[in-house]
Amino acid sequence: MIKINYQSTLKFIDSRLTSLKTELDSVEMQMEKYENQHSITDINSQAQIYRELNQDNLKSMNDVDIQLGVLANLEKYANSSQNSERLPAASGLITDPGLINLYEKLSDLQLRREQLLTTTPEKNPMFTGIDQQIVALKNDFKDKMQIIKSSLLAQKRQLGSFSKGVQSSLKAVPVQSREYAALQRIQVSKENIYKFMLEKREQVALRYASSVSDSEVVDDAHAGKIKWPIVPAVYGLALVLGFALAAFVLFIKENLDDLITSRKQIEDETSVPILGELAYQDTDDQIVVSEGRSKFAIGEQFRVLRTNLFHLHGNNDSGRVTLFTSSISGEGKSFVSSNLAVTLAYAGRKAIILEMDLRKPKVAVNFGLSTDHIGISDFLAQTVTNVDELIRPSGIPGLDVLSCGNILPNPSELLEQNKLDALIDYLKPLYDEIIIDSPPIHLVTDALIIARVADASVYVVRQGYTHKYELEFINEINNSSRFPKFTIVFNGVKRSALGYEGYGYGYGYGYGGYGNSYYNSYGGKEKSTIKDALKRFLLRF
Repeated sequence: MIKINYQSTLKFIDSRLTSLKTELDSVEMQMEKYENQHSITDINSQAQIYRELNQDNLKSMNDVDIQLGVLANLEKYANSSQNSERLPAASGLITDPGLINLYEKLSDLQLRREQLLTTTPEKNPMFTGIDQQIVALKNDFKDKMQIIKSSLLAQKRQLGSFSKGVQSSLKAVPVQSREYAALQRIQVSKENIYKFMLEKREQVALRYASSVSDSEVVDDAHAGKIKWPIVPAVYGLALVLGFALAAFVLFIKENLDDLITSRKQIEDETSVPILGELAYQDTDDQIVVSEGRSKFAIGEQFRVLRTNLFHLHGNNDSGRVTLFTSSISGEGKSFVSSNLAVTLAYAGRKAIILEMDLRKPKVAVNFGLSTDHIGISDFLAQTVTNVDELIRPSGIPGLDVLSCGNILPNPSELLEQNKLDALIDYLKPLYDEIIIDSPPIHLVTDALIIARVADASVYVVRQGYTHKYELEFINEINNSSRFPKFTIVFNGVKRSALGYEGYGYGYGYGYGGYGNSYYNSYGGKEKSTIKDALKRFLLRF
């Protein structure tokens, strides 16, 4: 019997809660509609805003009236035919710069007239010029005042219209406040009843639950064989999913990465031979090659590059010209050409490096030389005729530098002249190796122009910097046969980005595996920590 009574009470409360919720929603929608219709957020705050706007508007109208009064006095003065009449005081009341300028000029002329009047009769011809200037300025003064007066009158009308709107809004505030308060009272009343019914429902529900037990034993518990999860199957599935996820991540990374990251990408996309690879060197030194044992591992790689260059030329004759270029700035073209020139000098070859990037030279800076010295551009522009004046020692025995010189606006036109051929012909008998550092070919055409005097060409590609689409551009250059003995140098290669340890450039002097032991024999064994190994593993993903 108790169970039936509690159920009936709960049913009645639920129906009443549903009805109250509908009524409360209806009142809140009416309040929302009223707020939208009258643009109400906070009536008291809006009323304060209207009062402040009304005060500001009245102040603006007073300012306009004051300026109109000043203009009326000035207009009366301007319409006067008496040149001796004094200007009305208007200091600080005139805001227009043009009118202020005319006012000051009139004041100065009247002051001059009064000063002249103290020593000279008014009929003196000297007053004629001053009076004419005063009359002309008065006319300009009247025209300017008419424009300002029209603007002030329009502003006054606009302020009056705005004042009417604000006054109307202020008058509507009490009515809106009363109507909105009535809706709020209804909403609060319905909300209090709704909360009361919710509390009652919880009380009845607790009493119902404590008075009657509605639980029943359906079946006795028993233990049997576990059907799922099967531990070996779960481990096997997790292992397969782990390998699949790793493969998927590597696949996505490879396909979304738009930069060249490995030698294989170059070999797959182009038939241009790779002359050598240079490891990434984290140092601020631009010259990393030293005589004898180098402090950098990359020094030995430059020696391998030098050997490959000998094979590329196919002879050891003097006057060999090697051109260095790249796709864009920042791929290490000047760095590679400068260090290779140093390596050639250490091998006993008399070498000179030509800074022929006439737009953004870097070679002189690499060797710590002044950039203000005359150079190639001055010779091509025929402002200097003696080549010997241009050549400077680099500080490395056997290596000279022919710097850019003054930056001129027409480098391409200068390079097309026969003076470039004359310069190379002059240098060939004097030097075994002539290294040319030219501009990036994908930005300007200078390298294509210089190629006519070169015996071999080296195109620098930087790992993680050069885009893959540049390989198509390299193929176009190779197919056009514009560069003699066209080869590639893969620069800035990082061990962690190669995908496996011990990757080098094919001569046993790599920068991983046993390649490291070659250099460690000079200065002790390099220690590898678990942290370094984990970092190298994660970088593959």
